[in-house]
This record gives sequence, structure tokens and C-alpha cells, in this order.
Amino acid sequence: MRLTGMLASFAVGVQLARFLGPEGFGTYGVVVAVALIVGVAAQAGLPAIATREIAVALDRKDWGRLRMVLHHLPRRVLGAALLLAAALGLGAVLWSAGGGALDPELWWAPVLIPLFALTALVGAQLRGLDRPVASQGLETLLRPALMCLLCLGWLLWSGTFLPAEALALNAASSVVTLAAGCWWLRRAVPDEVRSARAAPSRVPWSRQGLPLATVDLLKQVEANYGLLVLGVLAAGAEAGLMRVAMSIVIFVATPLSVLHTVLAPRFAQLHAAGNRAELQRLLGWSAAAMTAFTAVATLVVALAGQPVLTFVFGTGYAGASLPLLLLTAAFLINASGGCGWVLLAMSGGERALSRSYAVAVPVAIALAVVLGQRWGASGVAAAAIVSALVQNFIVWRAVKRQFGLDSSVLAVLPRRSVAQAG
Repeated sequence: MRLTGMLASFAVGVQLARFLGPEGFGTYGVVVAVALIVGVAAQAGLPAIATREIAVALDRKDWGRLRMVLHHLPRRVLGAALLLAAALGLGAVLWSAGGGALDPELWWAPVLIPLFALTALVGAQLRGLDRPVASQGLETLLRPALMCLLCLGWLLWSGTFLPAEALALNAASSVVTLAAGCWWLRRAVPDEVRSARAAPSRVPWSRQGLPLATVDLLKQVEANYGLLVLGVLAAGAEAGLMRVAMSIVIFVATPLSVLHTVLAPRFAQLHAAGNRAELQRLLGWSAAAMTAFTAVATLVVALAGQPVLTFVFGTGYAGASLPLLLLTAAFLINASGGCGWVLLAMSGGERALSRSYAVAVPVAIALAVVLGQRWGASGVAAAAIVSALVQNFIVWRAVKRQFGLDSSVLAVLPRRSVAQAG
């Protein structure tokens, strides 16, 4: 499913990049990045809470509580999303009234914010109801596939593309995706819930969701700050180059993400059993496997990155080759750091994990502002390398202190080599 969705997203990126050009594609990317970040803020960590509460209520057959969660949390997320969307719109009006330049396409961001936020929540509710395929399919497969088909249809009908039209198609695919998710959710709800009386809501959702919301928001900012920085400080074409580089590097990131997902429950089991030897072995060899894969990918990008970019996206995107290489190098650093952050997430190390993002993301943004002004997309990609070094060091040290384990690729080296490396 991830592979198919990744290919659909890549096809959308190729269509938009070729017909919008670097500047138009950059504008599109900035608007979507703003909507994603504000949408995560509107979720306030509630999707993770929804999955947990629904799963527990379903296991206990507490139909009243299950009905309450299914009805109460969407209202909270929708209210927060509309409020933040209105605040963003008001800020845009005030900025324009003060004489500030504003792309008209930015007005699509308030439209996309509630759609993105609610779709994420519906997916989380489906996970809680033990519908993993449907929950993953919404954003991983259905939305990019719909967007791909809509873009193809629009191009065949009109032959041209503008950023505003691309954003309108994104909104249309998001509406259909959300509607499909609501339909699947309705079918997944047990019949007993429909006749049950909703339990009163006395749960401090905001306090429970704040730590989760902080991590989710930092992750989303980490994934999109480059586009925002370039959209504000550099020419629109630089944001387009960055967007293309990000669409290619996802082929490096996805296999690592799948491995993380596969290993997460195993880490939890080994930690609960106190099997430190097997845990260390798994940490070391998973880091070695990821490093080997990413090193090969980095070599391929270094040798063939520019020809592939110009062939697939067009000659206007030849300048994305260096940002792509730098982003791939950042993933190589992440791979060599291993799965320490997965272990922390699975064994009560949430504070250390949050701290790694809280330090690394501001460092990355500050460097991106400085380097992006001078070197554009390449400068922002270079900031990602420094951020990866900072975050992986914090995670590595936390794993070392909390568990006495080495989560990096150095763990597979002989003891003498590790000591010499130290």
C-alpha cells in the first residue's frame, strides 16, 4: 500500500512540476506545507488519544464511552481547525492591508486545514476500531491516487495548470478522501454503539494530548520548514527545486520508515522481557542494514541525480540535484544513527525523544534561514544535515544513558574498533 501510494504521489509531483514550473510548484508546496503544519496543530494530539481510547472501549465493550469518543473528538478537532483557519485568514488580510505581498494561492490553506486535520482523526479512529488497512489507505493511498487521476483529467481537458487549480484539485481529492473515511468509519462502528447513550466527557483531553501534539507538530515542522523558509526568503523557484528534491528523497525514506514500523513491536517485546543482548544485536544490525541501503542510494544520487531529475521533471529542475544529494546525506546520517528513537518511543523514553526534536528543529530552522538566504534550496538542505547530526546524537546519548545500549551502526563493529572509534 505504501509503495503504491508513494508511486501515486510521485506521479502527482511529476505532473505538477512539469506543468507548473519551478516557481508555481514552489508556491503550491508552500501552501500545502502551511496547511499541513496548522492542521497538525489543530489535531492537538487527539488522533493518538482517539486510537487508544477507542481500542480500550472496544475491548471492554464500553459502548457509551466509545460513542462519546467517536462524536466528541471530531467536534474538538473541527472547532480548532476552523479557528486556526480563520486566524490564518485574518492574518493574511491584515498583512495585505499593511501593504505586504501575499500570494493569492495562500487562501487555499484555510480550506485545506480542516480537511487534513479531520482526515487524520478519522484514520486514527479506524485504527482504534481495528481497521488498519482502511486507516492507512486514506492518506497513504486514496488521496494521492485521487489527486493523480484528477490532475490527469484536468490536463487532458485544459492542457494547462496554475497553482490555484492544483490546490483546488487537492481540496477536491481531500473532500472525497474524508467522505470515504467517514463511510468506512460508519461501517466499522459496532451496532451496539448506535443505540448506546454517550458517556459524559470528563477526560482532560488537552492535557493528555499536549505532549503528543508537541512531538507531532515538531515532526511536521521538520518535514516542511525548508519549503516555508524558501517561500518567505528566497525566489519561488528555489521552493520548487526543494519540493522536487523532497519528492525524490522519499524513495530513500520509505524503506527506512517501513523497517521502523516492523521493528517497533519487537523492540517493545525485547525491552519488556529484559533481553538486552538480543535488543543490542537487533539495534546494531538494523542500523547496519539501513546504513548500507542509504549509502548505496547516496552513491546513486551523486552519480545519476541530475540526469534523472532533468529527464523526469524537466531541464528547469537540474538545480535540484545538489539539494537532493544533501537531503540523501541527511538520511544517511539518520540511518547510521539507527533505530534508537524507535526504542525510546516503545519503552517510555518519550521525554528524550521530544527533547531531540525540540533541540534539532529550531537549530535546523535557524540554519535554514541563514543558509537559505545565501544558497537557496542547497543551503536549506545543508541545514538538514546539521539537524540530523544534532538529533541523532541526542537520541544516541539517551539510549546509552537509559538502557546502556548503542543504537548506532558502530554497535556491529568489534569491541576494539568501537573503542578506537570512541
